[in-house]
Amino acid sequence: WPGAIVLSKITTPGSHTYFAVEKSPWVPTLNVNYFFGADELSVILVFLNALLTPLALAISWDEHTRVPEFFAMFLFMETTISGVFLSLDLFQFLVFWEVGLVPMYFLIAVWGGPRRRYAAIKFFL
Repeated sequence: WPGAIVLSKITTPGSHTYFAVEKSPWVPTLNVNYFFGADELSVILVFLNALLTPLALAISWDEHTRVPEFFAMFLFMETTISGVFLSLDLFQFLVFWEVGLVPMYFLIAVWGGPRRRYAAIKFFL
């Protein structure tokens, strides 16, 4: 039973273990890799992200303006947040972080409160 799920793992020289590791060269000239993995903390954070996203969508279920775009932005934001938590390469982490700001900006600017434009500009700056 304990060996039912076999995940690839990497142990670093400091004896830190990453599970479900995916690694391949992305931009070899800059030594940037497509490098995903999960350690104990990132598993918890991805689980919380996966748990809270449906709850947040359930709370916003009565949204009536631009519904497909709203759900697309929300799911895109969830994807980028998971990418931030699972990235093991600094460049890839920064890409997911910066790309994740785009759906957050639109969620604030289009579906925010009464001063949503001001809040979106403040968020982006």
